[in-house]
Amino acid sequence: MRFLGFGENALEFRLLVWTREPHGQQQLRSDLYFRIDASLRRHGIEIPFPHRDLRLRDPALLEAVRAWLRRSFDDDERAAARAEREPARLGHAREPLGR
Repeated sequence: MRFLGFGENALEFRLLVWTREPHGQQQLRSDLYFRIDASLRRHGIEIPFPHRDLRLRDPALLEAVRAWLRRSFDDDERAAARAEREPARLGHAREPLGR
């Protein structure tokens, strides 16, 4: 493993792995990524992905998204999603996802 440097939103590493079954390299890569992610989570390490805001300017599209949300999530799920979006300045403790 080599540490390549600091990316805009990441620490960049290169991991070289040898396999005797080259036709299975995509599955091997996926399995390694899942195991690395599980190990990071197990040790309480979070990856700070950048956040993006989506602004819907078309009222019809905005209403379609709102209708989809009403059908797909119950009140408790919507409240949890709203609480997750609340800034920390309001004093809400934010629990990381997936725990």
